[in-house]
This record gives sequence, structure tokens and C-alpha cells, in this order.
Amino acid sequence: MQQFFNAVGPRHETHWQAVKTALATAPQPHPLADTVAAVTFGTPVRYGWDPSGLNALLHVSFHRPFDPDRPTIARPLFPLYSPVDVATARWGDWVQTFAIADTDLNTGKSAEINQRLNALLESGLDEPPPEPETRLIMSRRLRRLSSHWKHGTRCHTDGHNLLVDYQPSGQFTFPALPIELAALGHGVATAVHWLPAHLQLIITALRSSPPAGQ
Repeated sequence: MQQFFNAVGPRHETHWQAVKTALATAPQPHPLADTVAAVTFGTPVRYGWDPSGLNALLHVSFHRPFDPDRPTIARPLFPLYSPVDVATARWGDWVQTFAIADTDLNTGKSAEINQRLNALLESGLDEPPPEPETRLIMSRRLRRLSSHWKHGTRCHTDGHNLLVDYQPSGQFTFPALPIELAALGHGVATAVHWLPAHLQLIITALRSSPPAGQ
């Protein structure tokens, strides 16, 4: 935990200091760990999770299978989708598949902080081996990204993954776009129309899933 705060560096916001103090003085694992359930919606696969610090961990992703033999794999992003496939979320949440590690846009001070966090959170990750499709890409970062995009990773290793193929509900957002396609398939997670269904999905999953640490 202290390594994380060291990587972020000094911050002076009142709420940040309060959280830092509370975590530093609490026993480990935190006494609330047995009662907290974490649920993510459309969160890209970037880092591992520590399920021992949670009672339950669920990941909900908008997913449309492209390969019957691999129904949990996202349509690989390398080679790239067609613009129409991206705009219509043909294969599910494009943002969730795209926004993996190395896609951050660093500006100013954030570049230094992200570099320290990457060294901490991505330590031990193997460098992708050279591949025929990516070996001519000059940028090391883009070459690594393309290699990872080829895997079509949709599911998180830790916790339980709920893959949802959202069907059109007849609800639209500006400008006359189905809410299931908003933000390239990423916006459905926050659509008010789907909130009751999401709550029912979470309740059902929590009742049937074992604790996150098991």
C-alpha cells in the first residue's frame, strides 16, 4: 500500500489525506473487506485485482461473441475494426477492449506519475514476443499494444465476469442513437433505462457466487 502512495507522490487534497491515513492505520486486511462488494461496468482489463480485500468482485461487460469456438473472447482489435463496426458496437463494448494498459494519454505531471504507477502495477509482466504482424511497427509501445490487442481479452482474471449481449430496448440518446450503442458500446453501463436490469443482475450474481477470495 505504501508503495502505491509513494508512486502517486505528494498530494494535498483533504479527502486524499483522509483516505491515506485511514488505510495506513487500519488492520490488514481492512475490517470492511468482508462486507464490500465491488462491481465494475465496462472496465478494461488492465491490472490484477486483490479479491482477498473484497467480499465479492463482479465485472459486467457488453459482449457479442465473434467466434463460436471462443465465446468469451472479444473480437481482436488488431487488425483494426472497420469504422462502422466500431460506431455500431458490432462486437460489444469497443472502449472496454481498446483501453488497456499503454493507452493512457500522458500530459505534463501525469506522465511521471503514470510511469511510476506502471512500474509498480505492471511489474513482472512479460514483454510480448516478436510476431510477424507487429514486428514492423517501430514504436515499442504501439508494438506491445498491438500484440495485446490481438488476444481479444474481455474477461478479468480475478472475480466473476458477466458477459451481457445487450439487445435494443427502443430507447435513444442524442442524436437519435440507440442507448446500447452510445459511446461505442460503452455508454450502456450508465444508461438509466438499464439500471433495474443491472441491479437484478448484480443481486442474482451475488447470491449465487462464492466470496471473491475463494
